[in-house]
Amino acid sequence: AASLRGPDGVEHFYGHAHVGCQMARGMMGRLLMGQGFQDQVATLVKAHDDDIAPTSRGVRRALSRLDGDVKLFEALCALKRADALAHSQLGAARIEQAEALKEALDAVVAEEEAFTVRALAIDGHDVRRLGHAEGPEVGRLLRLALDAVIDGEVRNEREELMAFLEGLERENG
Repeated sequence: AASLRGPDGVEHFYGHAHVGCQMARGMMGRLLMGQGFQDQVATLVKAHDDDIAPTSRGVRRALSRLDGDVKLFEALCALKRADALAHSQLGAARIEQAEALKEALDAVVAEEEAFTVRALAIDGHDVRRLGHAEGPEVGRLLRLALDAVIDGEVRNEREELMAFLEGLERENG
């Protein structure tokens, strides 16, 4: 990690999320905090600078990376807002961005939109009915189906998702 002046003329601490994550883990370990809590904090520190579009698609993609943990995403929104408050001149725009992200999250949760494989209208049994043996291929295909739902290519309906997977088989056949 190094502090360098970026093309925008502002000094940046590149790699600070990684360094901050290591520092946080060290402190939490000394304080004997539980491993689950440490993992959540480490995830937040690593993700606090991620550029997440305040749209349904952006929020669902980020939620997917957080294993569907809505509370953790809410904490990420709060962290992004607090981080923005700490940046004097740049803070106002970043605060608005953090607030827009939280509003988009609330809308995704209210609409019960799919952002995890578990929320799909199909499951591993359906994929195996297409002739795939149990194993990593089933998970890979479910992930592809989730990505297609998040990207708006397919609706989260069983028939459409099965047709989507069958189409993948024909393409890769």
